[in-house]
Amino acid sequence: MLLLTRKTDYALLALASLARQTPSSASARSLAERLNLPLPVLRNILKQLTSRGVLKSTRGTRGGYRLARSPHQITLAQLLEAIEGPMRLARCCSVPEGKEEAQCQLEESCLIRGNMRRVHASLMQFLEEVTLEQLADETGGAAEAADPGAKLPRLATLKETQPYPRLVKQLPVDDPS
Repeated sequence: MLLLTRKTDYALLALASLARQTPSSASARSLAERLNLPLPVLRNILKQLTSRGVLKSTRGTRGGYRLARSPHQITLAQLLEAIEGPMRLARCCSVPEGKEEAQCQLEESCLIRGNMRRVHASLMQFLEEVTLEQLADETGGAAEAADPGAKLPRLATLKETQPYPRLVKQLPVDDPS
């Protein structure tokens, strides 16, 4: 099952909060209090997002964290990669250079490799189309009740992305007669 980690969940909450109050900044403490998140964990997340270029930080009494770019320029894919690292739906999807040991041992004989890669590509395309601005949209909760996909891009089906090849070759059947 695909599930966001608690770290990712906290990061997305903090980023959505910052997106709603741009261009001003917020301290880690004020974000933690507003969102009811544990301060030490949130501080680490904010530092990580700053080191990955998603946030900018300012020290001092009027300091805090703010988005490094406009919310409409930051995609969900960028945020997830900044928090969790490169995304892979399966071992055969997007193997980083020099990481051949991370490849699946069944890759050469796998019957679903191509289709899993298409699912991964479709999912990545969807995540690239969803912006922080859309995630932070205050009307999203109300709109979701009427239309769960409101204001978000539609995830294309496999058939729409590429022709869907046959997964299994037809094998000859022995005729018992």
